[in-house]
Amino acid sequence: MGGGRTDEGRGPMTGIFTRFRSDRAGTSGIEFAIIAPVMLLLFIGGITLFDIIRSYQRMIGANSVVADILSRQTSVNSAFIDKMEVFFVNLQMNKAADKALRVSSLTRSKGKFVVAWTQARGNAKLLPQEILDTSKLPDVEDGDSLLYIESAISYEPMHGILGFSGVEYFEGSAIRPRFIAAVGYGGT
Repeated sequence: MGGGRTDEGRGPMTGIFTRFRSDRAGTSGIEFAIIAPVMLLLFIGGITLFDIIRSYQRMIGANSVVADILSRQTSVNSAFIDKMEVFFVNLQMNKAADKALRVSSLTRSKGKFVVAWTQARGNAKLLPQEILDTSKLPDVEDGDSLLYIESAISYEPMHGILGFSGVEYFEGSAIRPRFIAAVGYGGT
């Protein structure tokens, strides 16, 4: 018996390791400490992803409603477009986000679309400044017209924990006037 050996012929460190390995007290706390941040990140990520998709779907729905209302008019003026912008904003649940709405009347002449009138409201920087891509518009005959409604919204997530700093959505939709060849614009 000498020199720090146990009765079984193992050293004192082996006995401590064996007891430590068989001791299960505190295991669930360690597992929770490892899994909880991952679960929290997945939970917050799921909520953020849902909110992003919901915000985009609301913008698409609002754009469609505004397009439908405008297609039923025979003429509009600046005050009516202002009301459409307020209506568009109210259909969005997030009133603090930057929004923009642009309504244009396009007439087809000699195989090309010509802008008869256009009106923009809100933060116009959100709307594209590029030339209209007519390949995405429905094919109509010369002399027919379309209303092209463009909307944009800037989405800011609830928190920046996932690295989202913000997203800008844009949606454009074309619709034919229902009761008249072309919706006129009468100024104020």
